[in-house]
Amino acid sequence: MLSYIQLSKKPKMFKTFTGLSIEEFDRLYQITESDLLSALKGGALNPTHLQ
Repeated sequence: MLSYIQLSKKPKMFKTFTGLSIEEFDRLYQITESDLLSALKGGALNPTHLQ
């Protein structure tokens, strides 16, 4: 299985697998992480259903 760390060392391969540049992926991750944390803090999501 490929990981972010492995793919990020090879930008062309990263883009082939994800369709995004490393910078675009990182930005999308930051936005998603921030939104998820805000939702969890606000009680909008109940992560207990994942157990």
